[in-house]
Amino acid sequence: MKIREATAKDFDDVVYIWSEHLLNNCQFFTTNEINNQGKLVVEKYLNNPAFKSFVLTVEDQVIGFSCIKDNEILFSTVEQRFLGKGFRSFMLKYLLENYAVDTTYVYSANIQTLAFYTSIGFIIEDKIDDIIFSSQYHINKLKLSATPQEIIEKIAAKNKDFF
Repeated sequence: MKIREATAKDFDDVVYIWSEHLLNNCQFFTTNEINNQGKLVVEKYLNNPAFKSFVLTVEDQVIGFSCIKDNEILFSTVEQRFLGKGFRSFMLKYLLENYAVDTTYVYSANIQTLAFYTSIGFIIEDKIDDIIFSSQYHINKLKLSATPQEIIEKIAAKNKDFF
């Protein structure tokens, strides 16, 4: 298992994973909106040097990805079949250790992802318009409630058998 910067050869995998994530966790999106967001991920974020994009691989298979700008996680997910197994925590721990992220954004209706972030120390700071994909839906802006190191320790403790 490793995390590396995303490349053009990862784009199809990233679009698939993002579309699957929206389909399973954001049922308020239409099929057309999901398809458009998949294209936007590549066009607006993965191809833009102002953003850093990463993929999580297991045996050279892309199973997750994240996109950050400065200290903010714009979006991050893993394949549905890998949720709850520590992979998302592994990715977050990497971003905290290497990029000192302290903010993330989650669609307001995405209860599973909100639960993940709040369980490890993020708090909802604000509910805002969708600044990432410009959809009609609101997103929650979450901030760390402790230092990155404290959150890293909490993640490691919750996933001690995984790390």
